[in-house]
Amino acid sequence: MRLVADCFDVLQFQKVLVINLPERSDRRDAMTLATAVSGIDVEWIDGVAGKDVPDRVMPVDSLDKSISKGNKGSWRAHMDALQLWVALFVMLRDHIL
Repeated sequence: MRLVADCFDVLQFQKVLVINLPERSDRRDAMTLATAVSGIDVEWIDGVAGKDVPDRVMPVDSLDKSISKGNKGSWRAHMDALQLWVALFVMLRDHIL
């Protein structure tokens, strides 16, 4: 399994983000085992329950559509991950300049 980690080293990934609902510890446990065996370091992003995402924060083009609570939560968690990625990119870029 070291081959997987070597591929990540060659590709020079700075971070691997994993989104996980806090109440799904079974999935976090499985991912923790998989990453430990493969040698990949990850950073955890808390998933978001769809019931906690108000309609007013959804993208404007989605307001007239019926979107499941699961998809709303997934969208919000991915936006949180994207914000972290952008912050990391800006930090790295400032460091290079």
